[in-house]
Amino acid sequence: MVYAFNGVVERKDLWNKLCAYNRNIKEPWVVCGDFNTVLAPSERLGGTTTFEEMDDFQQCVSECGLTDCAAIGSLYTWNNKQEPSSRVFSRLDRMLVNVEWLKDNSEAYAHLYTEGVFDHTPCVVQGHCNLAKPRRCFKYYNMWSQAEKFKECVKQVWCKQWSGTLMFSLVKKLKSLKWPLKHLNKENFNDIVNNTARAKINLDFSQGKLRGDPLNPELINQEIEASSSVRFLEKACSEFLLQKSKATWVDKGDDNTKYFHSIIKGRQMRNKVIRIEDTNRHMCDEPSLIQGAFLDFYNQLLGTSEDVIQVSQNVARLGKRCTTEHKGILLSLVTDVEIKKALFSIPSHKAAGPDGYFSAFFKDAWDIVGESICSAIKDFFSTGKLLKQGKKGLRQGDPLSPLLFTIAMEYLSRVLAYVTENMKFKYHPMCGKVKLTHLMFADDLLLLSKGDVGSIMVLLRAFATFSRASGFHMSPSKINAYFNGVPGWVKEDILQVSGVRDQLIPGYVQGQWILDPRDYTVRSVIQFVGWLMCREALQVKAKLFALGICSDDPCLLCGKEAETHIHMFQGCEYSRCILEGMAVLFKISIPNANLLQWVWSQNWSKRNRVQAEHSLMRPALVINQIRQVVKLRICASHARIIDSNDKNWIGSIDIYK
Repeated sequence: MVYAFNGVVERKDLWNKLCAYNRNIKEPWVVCGDFNTVLAPSERLGGTTTFEEMDDFQQCVSECGLTDCAAIGSLYTWNNKQEPSSRVFSRLDRMLVNVEWLKDNSEAYAHLYTEGVFDHTPCVVQGHCNLAKPRRCFKYYNMWSQAEKFKECVKQVWCKQWSGTLMFSLVKKLKSLKWPLKHLNKENFNDIVNNTARAKINLDFSQGKLRGDPLNPELINQEIEASSSVRFLEKACSEFLLQKSKATWVDKGDDNTKYFHSIIKGRQMRNKVIRIEDTNRHMCDEPSLIQGAFLDFYNQLLGTSEDVIQVSQNVARLGKRCTTEHKGILLSLVTDVEIKKALFSIPSHKAAGPDGYFSAFFKDAWDIVGESICSAIKDFFSTGKLLKQGKKGLRQGDPLSPLLFTIAMEYLSRVLAYVTENMKFKYHPMCGKVKLTHLMFADDLLLLSKGDVGSIMVLLRAFATFSRASGFHMSPSKINAYFNGVPGWVKEDILQVSGVRDQLIPGYVQGQWILDPRDYTVRSVIQFVGWLMCREALQVKAKLFALGICSDDPCLLCGKEAETHIHMFQGCEYSRCILEGMAVLFKISIPNANLLQWVWSQNWSKRNRVQAEHSLMRPALVINQIRQVVKLRICASHARIIDSNDKNWIGSIDIYK
C-alpha cells in the first residue's frame, strides 16, 4: 500500500524505492493506493496535466513491469468536490500488479465504488469472477514449421482425395489437417516455455560434467545434443511468445521473454469483460448475459440483410467508364504467380482467418499446398461461386472491402451528380463554380448545398436512392447539420424535415469566428489541418507512441512535453512565440485575433519538416514568411470590391516593410 506526496519532486523518492524493490522481487507483487498523479492525460478531466508528473510515474511502472489490474466502476477515483466550473476528476488511485501475480490471479479484478461524501472512491478486490472460459478454437502457430515432421504431416493429409469442387476439397483438407497439427504440437512444443527453461538447465548440467572430463566423447555428444535442443526450443519459444503477444515491433530474443509475458497477460486482462451495460441500460455480470449484450449491440449496429433495388443504368453511365482495354485487363485470368505474390505479401503475424490458419502456414507449406490454393482461387474467378453465400454487405477488414467501398461511393457520386443536374438544387455559394456537392474522407461524408429546404431534400433523396441500391445507411447518432448565415426560421424547417441535429461549426463559437472572416488568406473556411486538429485526428507522436509505432513521444518543436494535440496547438513554446509575434505583426489581441488557424497550419507544417529534414525554422523567420504571404494575398485582393472595415483593417497592418 502506497501514498504518494502531492509534489512532483517529493514523489521521486517513492518511484526510486519501488524500482529498487522490484530488482529483488521474484514473487507476485501488488502495488495499490493513492499515487497522486495520472499515467495519461485522459485520466484527468477538468484540470491540467504536465508531462513531467506523468513521465516519472510512467517510467517507474515500465521499469517495474507493472500493469493495471482489471477494474469495473468509475474511471476517475478522485474529485475535488468543487463547484461545476472548478470541478476536477482524476484517476489517482489504482491497483498495479506484476506478471507473477497475474499468473495466479488471472480472474481477479478491482471494483471501484462511488465515493459518497469522501473525495476518493473505495476499492474492493474480488478474488474471482464468474466468467466461463471459452472453448479454445484451432490456431496455427508459426513455430510448428520448425518440427522435422511438419511437411510430412501436411503431405499425408494433402494426398487424400475429396469429391466436390476445388474450393470444397481445399476446405476439407485444411479442416482435416487440424488434428495432426495439434498432435505435432503435443509431441514437439508442449509446454514450450517451461521446456525451454528445463533444456537450458540440462545444457548447463552437461557443460558442467564436460569440464570435469573434456575429452569424453559421450559427454561431448550429450553437450552437442543439449545445445541443439536449446537452440531449437529458444527459437520456437520466441516465435510462440511473439505471435501470442502480437508485439511485432520487438526484436526476437531470450531477453524479451518477460516482456512478452507482460504483454500477453496485460492484453488478456484488458480483453476480459467482467460487467457490461446492455442496450436497455441494465448491468450484466453473468457470462450468458454479457454475451447476449454484445450480440444485441452489434446486431443493432451492423443491421441485418435486406432487399435492395437494382442500380440505375442511366446513373451508372454518367462519368468515366472502363475502356475495352481496361475491361480486358480486369477479365484476364489470374496467374499462379499473382496468387502467390498476393498471399506472400500478407505479414505472417497478421490475424488468422476464421479457420485459424495464419498466412505463415501457406508460406511454410507452399511447395505442398500451393497448387491446391491456386486451383481453388482460379476456379472461384472463373465460376464466381463460393461454398457458402454470406449476408450481403462488406465485412470490415476484408482486403476487398476498400476496393468495393470505393466502387459503391463512386455510385453515390454519380447519383448526386444526376439529381443535382435534373432537380431544383442550389449549390453552396462557395461551391457553385466547381459544382461541388460532397466530400468524402474514408467513411465520413460531407454534403454541401445552399441553406434552403429544397436543396437539402434533393440531397437526402439522392442518398436514400443510394441506400436502397447499396444497403448503406447513415447512422442517425452521427448525422449533424452545420449552418452559417442561414435565417433561424429556415434552419428550423430544415432540421424538422431532415431529422438531423444542429451543430456548431469547428472554429465558430457563440456567433463569433475564432478565425476573423476578414482574413483574405483563409476567409471563414476552416483549413484541413485545423479541421483534423479539432477532431484530434492528426498523427501526433503521443498517439503513435501509444500504438507502439514510434519509440518516444516528445514534441518535435520544443522537445519538452509529450506531443499531444493540446500541447501542439496550445502549450508548445514554439507555438506561443509564433502566436505572440503574429499578434504584434497584425496589431490585434490574441483572444479574439485571426491567429489560431495560421498557428495551427504553420506548426504542423514546421513539425513535419523537422521529422523529414531534421531542421527547424526559427519563429522569427516563420513570422516573416507569414508576413510575405499575407502581403501578396492582400495585394492580389485590392482589385476586388471590399468594404470600409476591411480597408481600415488592412491599412492598420504594418506589412510593407
